[in-house]
Amino acid sequence: MRARAAAALALLALLALSPAACAPLLDGEQDSLCHRAIPALVDGAGGLAILERDVLDDRTMVVRFTSGPAADGHVLVCRFLGSGLSPKKRVFDALIIDGAELTPSAFFFVTERWLHTQASVAAEPQPRPALALDLARLPTVAPYLLQQGLSALPKMGIYALLAASYALLYGLIGRINLAFGGLAALGGVSATLAIAAFDLTGAPSVPGGLIAGVAAAAIMAALWGGVAGLRIFAPLASRPGQHMLIASAGLMIALEEFLRLSQGTRTIWLPPIFTSPMTLARGAYDVTVTPMALATAGVAALIASMLMIWLKFSRFGRDWRAVADDATAAELFGVSPRAVLVKTFALAAALAGVAGVMVVTHYGGMGFAGGAMLGLTALVAAILGGVGSIAGAMAGGCVIGLAEATWSAVLPIEYKDAAVFALLALLLAVRPAGLFGGRTPGPLRV
Repeated sequence: MRARAAAALALLALLALSPAACAPLLDGEQDSLCHRAIPALVDGAGGLAILERDVLDDRTMVVRFTSGPAADGHVLVCRFLGSGLSPKKRVFDALIIDGAELTPSAFFFVTERWLHTQASVAAEPQPRPALALDLARLPTVAPYLLQQGLSALPKMGIYALLAASYALLYGLIGRINLAFGGLAALGGVSATLAIAAFDLTGAPSVPGGLIAGVAAAAIMAALWGGVAGLRIFAPLASRPGQHMLIASAGLMIALEEFLRLSQGTRTIWLPPIFTSPMTLARGAYDVTVTPMALATAGVAALIASMLMIWLKFSRFGRDWRAVADDATAAELFGVSPRAVLVKTFALAAALAGVAGVMVVTHYGGMGFAGGAMLGLTALVAAILGGVGSIAGAMAGGCVIGLAEATWSAVLPIEYKDAAVFALLALLLAVRPAGLFGGRTPGPLRV
């Protein structure tokens, strides 16, 4: 039962992380490069207008455009050396305009001279807006609020998974662990290296690279979490005082130093994918969202749902609830609290690792120290929702993600982190159980 549930969770998550598994999607970076080449190929004095864009395969796209109201339409075929998460996706292999391939000299001028200038960026023709929901008759605040909600989707998903990691451990033994941010950074770096290694095989990096990245991140984080749970935290779980909290801070520092020494201080960046904005509504301005933002939020929601179902119906979930309610009674019935703790720590670490994958696929990269602030912010989210409740903690992650996006839009962004941690202090003083409450497992231990 546990194996089938875990396999279903992993399979569904990997499929959801691969939106290009069934058909090639428009790559935002390649789309922009293809558009920027147009002014160098035709006379745009009459005004360039993009009529239609199409994707032939993962390395070839077609753009139909006009160069004036009375001019005939043109067709530009852009072929690239790579696709998906490969750095070669930025390199042109061929340019074909109205059925004629550019000569080597013209191709060199366009790709090595024109595209490297700011003039090409300024002259990039924009595609014709697609049909979208008309919000023009509503107050200006309506599209604004919708845009902020859509912009918050990736952060909401990332914080929800990390908050669930905190809640899984706290709900079991009533202890806070500060190392999940470091495990998220470990997962992000592992995913980046796995995707880069997969690209060397020459196979399409989407969805294969994403699957390899998620698998590497989840396995690496779960191994670290399982070993740390077995050797460090299980022996400290029954001891009073702050030993476990101090040990988790030490593990966080150890993870940062491991990443710094093994990978260096430079952040490894992935090429952006699925970043071409989609217009959903129009009002005072266009409301847009990227496919990657939707995919990140969708995967987080899927994993959260599967996690709740698994904890409710699997044997591990029953053991987890039994140990959380009364570890001594559970042990009398044959449930090992130590084994449940180690498995819980490995599961929570795997969730943190997957959250790290979402960070690097959506934002492009994650440094060796990037997990510290991410983990502390997710801790605030977990406390906000109720760190003793997994569902409440994930809801708190959604609230913090939305609040951060709104703050960045209307208030000085440099004060965002200060506001988040001021909220933490206020919550601990006023409502330590969180907005949605939370079950306190057994006698409260700090």
